Amino acid sequence: MNYMKFKSLCKYIALSFGLIIVSCIEEQNVQMEEKVSFEVAASFIDVKTTNFGMSTLWSEDDAINVFHSETGTADYINDGMFTVAQPGLPNGVFRGYVDTGSMNPDKLYDWYAIYPYIDGKEYLDSVSEHYVIIGGLEPQKQVGANDMSHLAGSYVPLYGQLKSIPFDGKPSFKMQHMASVVEIAVFNATSEIIDVESVSITSPKNIIGEFIVDVTDAMLSFKDGQQVSRKAILNPSEAEVLPGRKSSFYLVVKPFEMNAGE
Repeated sequence: MNYMKFKSLCKYIALSFGLIIVSCIEEQNVQMEEKVSFEVAASFIDVKTTNFGMSTLWSEDDAINVFHSETGTADYINDGMFTVAQPGLPNGVFRGYVDTGSMNPDKLYDWYAIYPYIDGKEYLDSVSEHYVIIGGLEPQKQVGANDMSHLAGSYVPLYGQLKSIPFDGKPSFKMQHMASVVEIAVFNATSEIIDVESVSITSPKNIIGEFIVDVTDAMLSFKDGQQVSRKAILNPSEAEVLPGRKSSFYLVVKPFEMNAGE
């Protein structure tokens, strides 16, 4: 394994706040509703769920988890699930609700978003200790050499954060990947076709599985969950490398550092 590099992937999510909130702050002494309907407009510049090369479309049943807190505090409010309204588009609309009853029009707020939305697990109610799966719990799959369509979906989690946004502001998240992508290049120096059936990488630390992540700081911090592994495995199919040619294989892992020779 002498050819390896990490790829940085990102996308944009823009939150468009509805007129209900705007009208509330234009009046004095208005009693705001506890739950206000929000629409979340989402656009991006490269990979996420349904991946055609480097083009991206939101997939049916996509959902994100949105959080907010008053700036300078750790009182994170879980605004819950925002679901995609128009799958199959690069610019999607997500719909959900925000608890405005806890918000003050005179305050600034921090906003957070996490993809994917997960239900039924511990460590889901806080953005500072949030459950994610990176790379999956089974060997990863890649169909064909050089294919990148598996570098997306629920096992490639995303996060976004914005600080000090006015109550009537319109946050625009630049979503970033929590995971890294390891590219392993295989060069066929023989005269025969090589059929690649398995590729793996082993790290001194756990790099795939279940993790608890804090996305409130500029630098992500991870804690191991229950099912983790130091070894990431990719089982390609239909992955032939022709003589004199090079092909690439990609594994999704938690970010890590590896010294030469390890």
